[in-house]
Amino acid sequence: MRRTALLLTSLTLALALLTGCSISANSPEDYYRLPQASEEHESLETYLQEALNSGYEYVSPLKGTNTQPVSVVDLDGDGLDEAVAFFRDTDGGENPLKICLYQQNEDGEFSLLTAIEGQGNAINSVTFCQLDGGEDSVEEVLVSWQISSSVYTLSAYSVEEGAAVQMMDFTSYSRFSVVDLDADGTSELVVLLGSATDTTEKQAQYYACQDQRMALVGTAPLSQSLSSIDHVRTGVLSGGEAALFVSGYVTDSAADEISNSDQITDIFALVDGVFTSVALDSRSGDSSTVHYYLTNDQDIDGDGIWEIPFPAVMANFDPESTDTFNALLWNQYDLTGAATLSTVTYYNGTDGWYLVLPEDWLPRLSLARSDTTSGNAVERGILFYYQASSEEDAFPLFAIYKNTGTNRSERAVADSRFSLEEDSTATYSARLYDSAAEYGLLDVATLRSMFCLIETDWSED
Repeated sequence: MRRTALLLTSLTLALALLTGCSISANSPEDYYRLPQASEEHESLETYLQEALNSGYEYVSPLKGTNTQPVSVVDLDGDGLDEAVAFFRDTDGGENPLKICLYQQNEDGEFSLLTAIEGQGNAINSVTFCQLDGGEDSVEEVLVSWQISSSVYTLSAYSVEEGAAVQMMDFTSYSRFSVVDLDADGTSELVVLLGSATDTTEKQAQYYACQDQRMALVGTAPLSQSLSSIDHVRTGVLSGGEAALFVSGYVTDSAADEISNSDQITDIFALVDGVFTSVALDSRSGDSSTVHYYLTNDQDIDGDGIWEIPFPAVMANFDPESTDTFNALLWNQYDLTGAATLSTVTYYNGTDGWYLVLPEDWLPRLSLARSDTTSGNAVERGILFYYQASSEEDAFPLFAIYKNTGTNRSERAVADSRFSLEEDSTATYSARLYDSAAEYGLLDVATLRSMFCLIETDWSED
């Protein structure tokens, strides 16, 4: 589906600057006005202005990919975009929130197709997705309505013969995700309910379209110690099946407190057509994935299969040092909930990088930190030592450096070092010691291929 946000505010501000107009002289509605120079949007501008004149005001969805007050989207795949505008009726009423859909003909003229109305104080999010009929059908509109700061309802609508038909009643939820667990090209919904602060049963509800309605076709429990949901991601199991990964913080049942360090991940998939939490231990009521939290689950090795990270403390070369070094053991899961180790990394969240390690190196490595500061020039280094056998002492294998501040590029390649990566604030480099070649453990190209920067995940749940 093609989505193009209309850059309404930016264009209006640019015109104001070019004409020397004062920005404060314009009303908020002026900044949402469609480009006057675009003839194909004149009819749409007329309808939008009529709505504003009748007492409506623009509102933008709070979250998601459609956060402009007016967007265009080809809902039916005919090559002509429809327009979607989000309003609030300033007179109030039972359903003050309005989502107006405008259709376009081959001459580029728009006309009002239908309107969706809802309760609440804001439109939380709007998603266009295939809930009924496959890839070539008209997309449906999935709306999250914000009733209050902590209460949300979810509803789905199909557009048929100029009318919005409700496919799903207003359903309260904690989080939701659009998924295609059965891989048939049509999306389903997983609605997550409950938290540690209310009495609602913590469960995941699986909805699929049946007879043009979203029907509840399966439920599965969330982990009982899951206190709050931190992130929800779709991924793939080791057998290639689609799955939903729901992660959040754990409640310490003994202290009845929420842990800020431990997370648990529930994995939902279809097992022989049945919606199932595949890693759930029925005796404890929790998933088997409880782990100390350092970073989010993800496809760490790029093979298309999702992994969950489990930390393992690495040896400190200096027995008197209080520094802590962590490896991450990344596990993949199958439909039975069985885990298989996929990748081992050394994870340095403080300095923003990680290193992919051979699994058999882990018990042989010990680490030490080496930091220097001179004015605003800062170098943070990690030295890796390797013990070839129990009869030999550990020897320096390589070091990774992060340089910031003055002359960082020059300092990064001094003393037989070579560059790894560079971003806007830091230069990363490495040094190989002679022992690396003597033992045939790695070379410059190999070390470069092992090094990765930690990327911030900006995706929405």
